[in-house]
This record gives sequence, structure tokens and C-alpha cells, in this order.
Amino acid sequence: MPNYYVSQWALRRRAEMVDVPADFDIHPDYLRVLDKERIVAALRRVRQTFGDVFQDIADHPESFKMPLVEIRSDNLTTYGFPPPEAASSRRAPFMFFDALINVLISGDLGDGELAVDPEKLKVANKHYKMHEYRGYSPKSYAIRNVDRLYAQFDRYGLYLEGMNTDYVILRYPDSPDALTVLKWMADKAHEHDRRQDFVTCHYRLFQDDMGSLRYGTGVDYIADKMHTGAEADCAYRLDEAIRDEGLTPNVDNCGEPSGEDGYAVYYYAGEKDVGNRSKSNVKLASRRCKLYLLLRIRDIQSCAEHVGNCSEDLRRVFREGDQGCSRRLEGACRAGQAYTFEGKDNWKCGCGGMQFTFQPRAEDIADYVRLIALGNRV
Repeated sequence: MPNYYVSQWALRRRAEMVDVPADFDIHPDYLRVLDKERIVAALRRVRQTFGDVFQDIADHPESFKMPLVEIRSDNLTTYGFPPPEAASSRRAPFMFFDALINVLISGDLGDGELAVDPEKLKVANKHYKMHEYRGYSPKSYAIRNVDRLYAQFDRYGLYLEGMNTDYVILRYPDSPDALTVLKWMADKAHEHDRRQDFVTCHYRLFQDDMGSLRYGTGVDYIADKMHTGAEADCAYRLDEAIRDEGLTPNVDNCGEPSGEDGYAVYYYAGEKDVGNRSKSNVKLASRRCKLYLLLRIRDIQSCAEHVGNCSEDLRRVFREGDQGCSRRLEGACRAGQAYTFEGKDNWKCGCGGMQFTFQPRAEDIADYVRLIALGNRV
């Protein structure tokens, strides 16, 4: 596989796709057109196709006119981050799907094919696209090389015909049901500003009618990204325990994949702080589709005694201090804390966000919640 940033991001986007469960609710509106078995079969086919697209982008990025910035150790920034020219690689794998969604929302289904309005398509390609959390998003993002992206459609059984004419047609002759399902997914995802859910092939798009969307604003936003039942269950149990402590959850980047974290739910002690991430005490995140728990502890030392009686997993995280940021060397760091644990002096810098990161275990949930209470007393 080529050693490009875009190849790595394509594989990560592929891993973020939502698993289609053995059984799930489908709204009666869709069932009036296709029966449940046909909808599920079509959705599984679409998901497989989308996974193939991401894999092909990873293996052959030049075919999709992707940015070809190599991963090298000699072009990193001072702090070890990828070079600025690699920033577009994070978003580039979405462009194929932007192009596909815009074709789908610009047409009408009939007789097993989609009749596309060329003028609507031009407007869609100019204005509609995936977007990221604003803190990570570049100043501009355009769907680039759209003709090259269209040229890849037929390798997945999608035939876009009549481009640059007044009669544009999209056909999926191997599976007309899949074209119908794609149209439904695109229309709903676009209408509710949830293009992410089209790209991840989210089955919950079908649980309500076209005008309603009642998911993805709580912990299910994270749990649905998990590929094991144990991690999904742990996410739900953690959420319940954290909310029982009086914290308010918020998905403030809903519909927007953001940076390294991918997807996250933040928890706030006060309603007035919701949306201000620097005020959040807890974060549940999906990182490469693995569950992570991050804690902001404002008084680490007050937690040390309790942690000493916890599992080895918790004790290990508390043992691992850090060197601190450059401000510490200058004596000007206000976010870091010194603490003593197991007889050793440690330091944890808080300038970059929450200080403690766990891959949570269900058996430790009560202790995580206790740390939140002990370490954030007012």
C-alpha cells in the first residue's frame, strides 16, 4: 500500500463505518416501497461497496486524484505533526462520497434509474459537502477533480451517463434496490446535515421517516461506532453513571468528524458551560473505533489515595506523569499540576486538554465516577 497520508486516512474512514446489526427497526414509509429483507440486503451491499471505495482510495489514491503527500520523518513540524500540506488528506477520502451524494440529491427516481438535473448538480457541487468541526476545518474546502471522481463510479456498478448534456442518468443495473436505498440515505442525510451518516452507512437513517431524525445526540453517537458489543455496552453504562453524577452530555460536533478523536461526547458540570470544551470534565471518544474515556481532574492529589486502592489499570495511568509543556520550563504553566502517587512526585500538564486517558473497563466504572467527584469538588 502507498505510504501516503491520504491512504492512512482512507483506512481510518473505512474503520469508522457503522456495522449493520442482525435486526433493526425500519420506518413503515420505507417498507411501503421495499420489504425489510430487500432493504437490509441493499444496505449491506451499499456498506460493502463503500468499504471497497475507501480501500481503493488507500491502495490507488492517484486514480481518485487524491493529494499524494508522503509520510516521512523528515517533513514533520517542530512538534512532530504532519506538514501543513498534508491537512487536506484528512478530508480527501470524503470527496468521492460528496460527489455521489450530490448526484443523488439532484435527481428523481423512476423506472429503476435516477434522472439528474444538471443545474441542480452544479449548485450542489458548489455548495454542499462534508464539513469538520470548525476547530479543525481549513478556511476553504471544495470538492476537487469531480470528473475524475465520477469516472470511478462504474468500477462499483454505478453508471453515470450523459454528463455535459441536458439528460443525465445514474443507473445501478446490478441492484436497483441499492439505488433506491442510496437515494433515501442521501436525501435524509443531506436534509438533516448528517452527511457523515451517509458515508458511514448508518442504519439508523431508516428508523424514522424522512422528516425526522432522533439519534446521534447522545452516547449512541459513540456506541454505534464500536465494533464490539462489550465496548458499546461499556459506553452506555459509563454514560448512565456519569449522568447520574449530574453531568450534562453534549455532542457539540454532531455530524462532523473532528481531528484525531473522530467522534466524542463531552460532559459538563453546568448547563451554562455546555459547548465550551475547556469547561468539560469528561469526554467519551471513539479513536480508531476503540472506546476511550478522558478525565479532566482539577485536583489530582485529592484522588491519589482512592486510586491507590483501584485496579492496576487505573494505577498505571496515574503513575505515568509527563514532562509538561514549554511554559513549565519557563515557570509560567498554569494548567499543570504536581502530585505525589505511590511515593513518587509526578506532573500532569493540562494545557492540551484532559490529563487522564483510559481505555475503560466496565468493572472500573464506579472508580471513574468517584474520580470525577473527588477531583472536581468546588
